Amino acid sequence: MKKLIGLILFCMGVVLMSCEPNAPTLGKVATQEATDITDYSAKLHGSLNVDPDGYGHLYCGIVIAKTKEEIKNHKGKYYEAMSLQGREFVVNVYGLSPNTEYYYCTWVALNQITQQYFGKTKSFTTLDGTGVPEGKEHPNTNYVAKPFSVSWQRQVYFSPGNLQYQPNATTWRFADEQYNYLGSANKNTALTYDDWIDLFGWSTHEGHSYFGVSTDTADNYYSGQFKDWGTKQIGKDTPNTWRTLTYDEWRYLLNARKNCNDLKGCAQVMGVNGLILLPDDWQAPEGVIFKPGFYEEQINNESESKKGYGAHQFIDEVEWKKLEHAGAIFLPAAGYRISRDIGNVQYNGFYWSSTANLANTAYYTYFSSGLAEPRIRERKHAHSVRLVRDVKE
Repeated sequence: MKKLIGLILFCMGVVLMSCEPNAPTLGKVATQEATDITDYSAKLHGSLNVDPDGYGHLYCGIVIAKTKEEIKNHKGKYYEAMSLQGREFVVNVYGLSPNTEYYYCTWVALNQITQQYFGKTKSFTTLDGTGVPEGKEHPNTNYVAKPFSVSWQRQVYFSPGNLQYQPNATTWRFADEQYNYLGSANKNTALTYDDWIDLFGWSTHEGHSYFGVSTDTADNYYSGQFKDWGTKQIGKDTPNTWRTLTYDEWRYLLNARKNCNDLKGCAQVMGVNGLILLPDDWQAPEGVIFKPGFYEEQINNESESKKGYGAHQFIDEVEWKKLEHAGAIFLPAAGYRISRDIGNVQYNGFYWSSTANLANTAYYTYFSSGLAEPRIRERKHAHSVRLVRDVKE
């Protein structure tokens, strides 16, 4: 589970504490040993030595670099953990070089990122090999695409993850796993940003707001006809392989296809809140019980909505692998961005359609732990994008 965050943390006046073992501020977070090391990936583990429930805002993760000096000076690449299992967390790091030593340490930011603490520095070496396998620009080889009806005569396959973009390299890809989202990294959105983002304003002509990659809030920046993200090359897929669902297709998928109420449900998957959609020919894998629908208790505030996902059903790694291999889709509740402000992360999901409403509004699909439905919103809000490709006869 992986949310990249940039060095903006260090531009906000945070109090930084050293990664070095003898630093007096150690103790808030601990660095654990790396596991599942391959020639291009690794799982990096950490644990908190503070009670996460004792803080209104708490973020934690891993920083990784190729030299110990970079880690000491907080110059590495930052990954934010997307969930906690008790006080434990894990970050999946992908795209590493083979036969290379990497240094890493844990970090935790407390009280709205006003203080940041680091764990001890550790290292690991990737295995010999050729790096990322040919044709595997993301590691999600477990996902099996199956048809979903979006009208009485059309079916689609969903992409294996949410859309991501690296602005300075003008590179598009899909998330490594279906439950991955980037959260606070989206604060750094700019055409010169050198890392990944995954929240986009509604995509129109490229001149003002390049495929929604903008923090501008002027309505005219998002005016005009829709420009589909699928017209770009995404990973190794040629342009126009993928497309965005229309409003009518989202509505049919959620509310009109056969057995629609049995084929959707809120859940917490691998510690991440979101919405599960099941394919038309769904057959439950052995040993897994899927509970359709939504949290049935009355939701009075955002905190109750956030807890409702896991209260409705919790799906662990073993169960999710079986569900995903049987064709299940997971849309993480990745929140939204307006300008550089991020909101509703892990409370709600916001997924764009390709359908305009008025000159400054468009349709999108909204969900909480209590419902899922198409809605209308101003185009300047940055939402998640999940693309599809048509099933060919």
